[in-house]
This record gives sequence, C-alpha cells and structure tokens, in this order.
Amino acid sequence: MTEDAETIYRRERDDLLRFAVLLVGDRDVAEDAVADAVARAWQRLGSDIAEPGRYLRRAVANLLIDGKRRGAVADRQRQLSTVGDVPAVDAGVVDQAVLTDALETLPTGQRAVVVCRYYQALSVAETADVLNISEGTVKSRMARALTALRTVLEPNEQGDANVATN
Repeated sequence: MTEDAETIYRRERDDLLRFAVLLVGDRDVAEDAVADAVARAWQRLGSDIAEPGRYLRRAVANLLIDGKRRGAVADRQRQLSTVGDVPAVDAGVVDQAVLTDALETLPTGQRAVVVCRYYQALSVAETADVLNISEGTVKSRMARALTALRTVLEPNEQGDANVATN
C-alpha cells in the first residue's frame, strides 16, 4: 500500500528541516525551503515518487543551493550580528556554535557536501545524487571543505578557534 502525502511529510519533515538548517544556518529560511519543496511535490508524493525522502532532500538542496534564498540569509545574518553574542551554557553548546560558525564560512557547495556526508550520513554516491553532481565533485568539494574547516577551527595563539564572529 502506498503512503499518502501527509504521512510522508510527517515522517520526513524533521530530517528535512535539520538538513536545510545545516545548509543555510537559518531556521526561518530552512523552514521556508522545506515548505516550498513539499508544496511543489505534494500532488506527486505517495504516487509516482519511488523514494520520497531522497526526492524531497534533493528538492530542498536545489532550492537552497541555487541562490534564490541567499539574499534573505545575508539580511538575517546582518540583523543577528548587531544583536550581540549570547553566552554559551556549556562546552557542548560552545562546540556546536563554533562548528556552526565554521560551516557558515564555507561556500554553499562545500557546505552542502559536508552536511550530506557527516550530518545526513549519506554515502558519496547518495550525496552526488542528492546534490545532482558527480561523485568526483563530491570528493573534491569535501577535501576543500575539510581543509578550510581545519584552518578555521585550528586554535590560534590564545587557544581560541579562528572562527570569525560578526
């Protein structure tokens, strides 16, 4: 029996939202992208899409990576940078914040590969499929991303990570 669109949406939405937030670093933009992707696919969900989770992940990635939402992300980041820093509660929060800031320094394509491979635990082939790029491109972007992250996260002379804070 085929699942209906609502069942698929309820099953996939949290994973899609986490994926989108990691891609853009902004929950509001991520929620919009997930909603747009699901709305565009709604009529087809449960009928002719063999792997709806993969299909929706690709749709979300396409919406976010193609640059349609970059302006909104930049505006929100500028607004947030004027608010000031909120002190971290514990080391886990600090580590998460530092890693999130480091991810935001990566170009969108590299960030997408890191999110797919490490946060979504996708294989190279699955990542290539979701992002609609070759496996070689996945590997080269990952290599460049890891090099950039090491540089950004490498402790400086004061023992702090080199993450820029706006």
